[in-house]
Amino acid sequence: MVNGRTLLVAATSIAAFAGCTVSSQDSAHRVPAQDVPFELAETTTTDTGSVITIGAGQDVAVFLVRDDRLTVVNRTTSPADPPHVLALLAQGPSQEETSAGLRTALVPDLAEIVAIDGELITIDLDGEFSSLVPTEQRLALAQITFAMTQLAAISSVRFLVAGQPASVPRGDGSSTDGPVSPDDYSDFAPV
Repeated sequence: MVNGRTLLVAATSIAAFAGCTVSSQDSAHRVPAQDVPFELAETTTTDTGSVITIGAGQDVAVFLVRDDRLTVVNRTTSPADPPHVLALLAQGPSQEETSAGLRTALVPDLAEIVAIDGELITIDLDGEFSSLVPTEQRLALAQITFAMTQLAAISSVRFLVAGQPASVPRGDGSSTDGPVSPDDYSDFAPV
């Protein structure tokens, strides 16, 4: 037979466990820099010739711009997944990289991952994307596309603009409302 003390212990355990749940979210959201766990935001820089490595974890390529072409800069993150790679890309070049002539076509808070479906990632571009000059639009899309598709699980990128399906420019200036891959931006490919 169950006594009162056993019921009290069971009820207390259930109440304590219920308070340990994590709330669910229906979509991706940005994490403010100050809320990123310190070990993920930690950066140490070493110059290894033409490649600059930052942090600790898995190496990934971040695609920056030099002379209207993409340039590969290696960064380290953990884990090497789409949200972390997009966050590294959004950081843009370091001061050393800027001094070396590297830049980004991305504006702050330009891109947000909204879905990953198989090998297709869908990225929503802020409405400010439409105000970029055409060359900067193509470079920004190339930076994101090359960065995302370097990951084994991603082969193409679909872009939305301000949450709506949109036609985006390819590297050659033509437009598409379908998914894109690095082949669509071969004009900007790293040399």
